[in-house]
Amino acid sequence: MVRAPVNPNKHNIDDGSAVRRAGIDTPTRQRGDGDATSSSKPSELRTFSYSPKKPFNRRKYWRRKTARMKSPDGGYLEHWQYYNSIEQQDGSQNLRYVSSGYDSPACGLWWWAETKGGDVRYRAKGCGDRIFCPACCVYHRDVMAQDASRTLLGAMWGIEANRGISPKSYGLKLICTIPKITSEWIENHPDRYDCLGSLFRAAADLSKTVWGAGVAGVMGMDFAGASDPTAAHYHVNVYLFPAKRVGKPLSYEWDNLRTWIEHGDIGKVQEIWAAKLREYLGSEAPGIDRDKAVLHYGGIRTEQRMRFWLRYLFRSPLFDLWKGWGGRTEAGAVRYSFKGYPGGEGAPALSPTVLQFGKAAITRALDRVAEMPKKFKRIRWFGALSDGQRGKTLKDFGLTKCTDDELAEDDSWQHVEGIHQVVSYTDTGMKLKLKLGTDEFGQNLWGDAFEVLDPDVEYKPQGVPVGKRERWRLEKRDFWEADFGIT
Repeated sequence: MVRAPVNPNKHNIDDGSAVRRAGIDTPTRQRGDGDATSSSKPSELRTFSYSPKKPFNRRKYWRRKTARMKSPDGGYLEHWQYYNSIEQQDGSQNLRYVSSGYDSPACGLWWWAETKGGDVRYRAKGCGDRIFCPACCVYHRDVMAQDASRTLLGAMWGIEANRGISPKSYGLKLICTIPKITSEWIENHPDRYDCLGSLFRAAADLSKTVWGAGVAGVMGMDFAGASDPTAAHYHVNVYLFPAKRVGKPLSYEWDNLRTWIEHGDIGKVQEIWAAKLREYLGSEAPGIDRDKAVLHYGGIRTEQRMRFWLRYLFRSPLFDLWKGWGGRTEAGAVRYSFKGYPGGEGAPALSPTVLQFGKAAITRALDRVAEMPKKFKRIRWFGALSDGQRGKTLKDFGLTKCTDDELAEDDSWQHVEGIHQVVSYTDTGMKLKLKLGTDEFGQNLWGDAFEVLDPDVEYKPQGVPVGKRERWRLEKRDFWEADFGIT
């Protein structure tokens, strides 16, 4: 059973050796964990060269890498939904929100009736755009985060049942930020996405240096912050699994992860993060010559908080923009609202702030996402849960792979002419009204509201194919369903 500790010091079974080697002193010393170290001294950007006697064969390299990804024990092709960051669409099509005057589509607002035999159900209209559509991107985020939550919760149960390790928490979250001047430098860099890949590697290396070389988890990158979703402000959000591998290769054991930082040591961790940025981005990057870089962390003590953090990781890079979108002003600017601290650090409470952005700023925010290469992975798993090791790790925990096709399109349902709009949501379903047409003044005419019960509602929007995918679960489904409510 996953449970939170009453006294964190009581469960501090990690000796923090890697932390001390990086310059952090810990009050107690217990058994070692064989963590690898990484120097916090700044260094130049690493380069790789190949011997002229053995010229680099790019075709052979990708053939071998593709064979590994097609491994039956789990790989990139099996878990594609966690990696692909954008649908293969024409970027100019996605900018219709600007060219049409910021008019968002009607996804999730209009509902259709469908019939199959004598059954009738209602479902929302959708376009399937998992990045640029405010409605459809939320559905994709929830489905992907739910799959990740099920896998990680099953791994927590499996490591206790098969390894005898009872996790003391639900993991650890990190927010690794960089200065805005550094984000602007990356934005204008000719190899922008190589720099972003280096930022991912720096965050993973930080996790291994502070918490041990055997840590595992998932990372997601945000392109902007909530205070200004149009300006580049890259940062990496990290989830660390509550257990880590210890020992030598081929004879790994598992141990609990220390999900806190001793009082006063957060400054040392921020110094390590600054050193990692200099190591991976290079000394020419501006704004990272400071002694410390901003980093936030926190232990996750409940399943609810874990699910919330994973949903945050898997969200669209434009989620903040759609969330704060407040319509247009008479001058054509976009109203944007968010909750922040207008008084700076130490302000007593969050206060709503309203900003206005012109068409050029909104266009740049959308271009930043539309220019993202199709092969760029905005969500990345690492450590024992990486794409090359996840299958072997989860099998070791007693999980089995199953095919989930519950979200595939069912062509047997026939569309009925006519559109509906939601009047209100009830405890047992929702109330809809049918559009009858328009009057002489162009105003919509509506029929009487009627209630639709939950069993007759398909909440998956039409045209949003998540499709068949592989996921992992425990064989003992009796307690799996009882404890997590998962079928």
